[in-house]
Amino acid sequence: MTTRAAYLEAERVRQHRQQMERDLAEAELRMNATPQTLRHRKAAVIDELFNRDKLGMEQFRAAREMAQIVAQIARGLHARTSSFNQRVDMSQRSDDWQPGLSRAYQERYIPWRDEAGRTALRDKATLADLTLDLVVSNLGVRQTAALWGMDQRTVLEHLRVSLWRYAEIAGWVRVTGDAE
Repeated sequence: MTTRAAYLEAERVRQHRQQMERDLAEAELRMNATPQTLRHRKAAVIDELFNRDKLGMEQFRAAREMAQIVAQIARGLHARTSSFNQRVDMSQRSDDWQPGLSRAYQERYIPWRDEAGRTALRDKATLADLTLDLVVSNLGVRQTAALWGMDQRTVLEHLRVSLWRYAEIAGWVRVTGDAE
């Protein structure tokens, strides 16, 4: 079996496992949730776009990593308790970032954020702002379009381009657009 074929098979198995886990979680929720809970529950916009084939695997991966990084940054903004010795001696401060996420932040997120942050879309709002509205704030395409005064297709296209660029910076796709 070639490396590419092995990768594709492993990816297929991984996707199947993830789908089974999602189905199991959904079934458990439906068994234990009240009708009110089910009515108010909202799936991640990025998951929905990926499941409807509006985003490719590389774009989905980029969105997931961005969401993890922003969540990790937000965790660092909350007050924490620590011993007096840790507060005085900062050398004892632990790095609580998930393995690999710090590197992803430095090598991928910062360059993407700088580039997308310079791409103005409207007034002082940037491509990075629009992307994070969908990926992190979980606003829907229709909501984002209304908020930004854009057509839904335009919002979706901006999102696709932004996530593709992140995937290029990450090295997950070649500049020509071929997935690795």
